Amino acid sequence: MENPASLRVALAVFTENLRTLSRHSALLFVRLVMPGAVLLLCGCGFHRHGHISGGQTISVSLTTTDPYGPYARAVRRELRLDGIEVLRNGSDATPETVRVDLISSQVGSDTASVFINGSTAEYEMVMDARVSITAPGCSPLSVSIRPHKSYINYTSGALAVDAAKEVYTEEMYQQAAMMISRRVLAIWDKHSTCRQPS
Repeated sequence: MENPASLRVALAVFTENLRTLSRHSALLFVRLVMPGAVLLLCGCGFHRHGHISGGQTISVSLTTTDPYGPYARAVRRELRLDGIEVLRNGSDATPETVRVDLISSQVGSDTASVFINGSTAEYEMVMDARVSITAPGCSPLSVSIRPHKSYINYTSGALAVDAAKEVYTEEMYQQAAMMISRRVLAIWDKHSTCRQPS
């Protein structure tokens, strides 16, 4: 039977070698694999979603029936966050300007679930919005957006329900604005194909 002391020593040596190997593997990963991945992503034109690459500038002419409402403000804010210039005046538009028309938006609510006694337990708020986006040289693209939120019916507090509705409505406007901004960026990336002769 082998000496327990020698087994402990062998186990300690093996554990130390394993730790050293793990450290070397981590260093190898950081020094070789990570820079390679960064170079590969940069080389293939990768850029963070929702932002413009290559120093391009996109200008947008935003038209809506309620330019100072929460929906239009959310869209303007999101476009600017994504590096898109929103023209203050439609007359400043150029042939390279993308036109975004906020055609309609409507927020409604419906019952999502009920209690055993038949009263509403949960509501679902839905926003139906229609947007038209026109890139330079392209036909207008009609987009339907339908963000939604669910909230609990607080039977003991009407004020809590009203506050929840207000917060969720703002969140839906923000969701819709993000979807619109992504569509503008996607359409801009493809708009050059509209100008190619058929």
